[in-house]
Amino acid sequence: MATHHDFESKPSATIRRRLSSVTPRQKPTVAATFSHLIPMWAGIAGNPVNNNTGYEIVVSIHDSVYNTDFASAVIPYEPGEIEKNARIIREHVVKTLRQFSSEHLCKFLGAGVTLTLLRECPNLCTRLWLDLDIVPIVFNIKPYHTDSITRPNIKHRISSTTGSYVPSGTETPTVFVESAHLSATLDTGIQGRLPIPRTLDEQADSAARKCLMFFGPNNNPRLSIGPRNQVAVDAGGKIHLIDDLEEYRKTVGPRTWNSVIKLADELREKKVKIGFFSSTPQGGGVALMRHALIRFLTALDVDAAWYVPNPSPSVFRTTKNNHNILQGVAAPDLRLTQEAKDAFDAWILKNGLRWTAEGGPLAPGGVDIAFIGMS
Repeated sequence: MATHHDFESKPSATIRRRLSSVTPRQKPTVAATFSHLIPMWAGIAGNPVNNNTGYEIVVSIHDSVYNTDFASAVIPYEPGEIEKNARIIREHVVKTLRQFSSEHLCKFLGAGVTLTLLRECPNLCTRLWLDLDIVPIVFNIKPYHTDSITRPNIKHRISSTTGSYVPSGTETPTVFVESAHLSATLDTGIQGRLPIPRTLDEQADSAARKCLMFFGPNNNPRLSIGPRNQVAVDAGGKIHLIDDLEEYRKTVGPRTWNSVIKLADELREKKVKIGFFSSTPQGGGVALMRHALIRFLTALDVDAAWYVPNPSPSVFRTTKNNHNILQGVAAPDLRLTQEAKDAFDAWILKNGLRWTAEGGPLAPGGVDIAFIGMS
């Protein structure tokens, strides 16, 4: 039987007073040195309970160092009522996070969502992003404890197919123990070896902690670069900002949308591979739009990838100097030297060789269409 738990942490009266525009009369008006909402992260997990008559949802709150609070609730659930169940789950999660944010004067920056919960509520991540401005990151967290894919003094195992770290919760063997060891807490009535269950609050907290790993300095989502400097947009697909194509369709007219769908269908049918090549994965307007474009093409199931050259600080210094010269803000004696030109050409050649080598995006069997940009 699932147990209901409410949040127990209390909001800070000091922070509320600091953020308030109303100052008590008995106290002098003193300008605060800073005034901002507290950044927080959440982990969300869910699973049917009570013989599939209810659905338990657990929300774990994290401040980047500690788990600060959690809550669990059982909401109505009807097997087979897919859309109705998804709507109830979505509304409960959004309401819970919005209420906690309002009462505790915090801003949720990211939320780890378990794959099991996402399957029950496919549009949950879309609503977290559009309604609450939360970056949702999906993790395949198993309901049983798994063995680690690492060992002491052994590096992380690399996937032979993608070249990336093995995703959390996949390809990790389940830990089995004798059923007698679980009899103290679980009346299974089963003999032999059993997996060690991971409770729903443990799953939610694991999702919150994993979510934190995808945020870097200034609490920005980390940029991910894969093999041959392929830009892993949205952390290689773990970040789910928009899962619902309907959100895209609503932004344009019917004829435009129909044209997009027709083109996407043709690209898929012909198995066309598209590659984008530019100098940097961040910082400029082109890079920002490229992330959104790859995200959209991925949602359409179009085979598209984005590559950037290996960064060279000395080469980037040259390009920056050129910009300053053209804009008239460089030192009067600053010039583009032959040495800088040669270093620039060598850098271009080296990156080109990486992409044209066997298995590269510009090698035989690579992309069919290449878009080359400046930034």
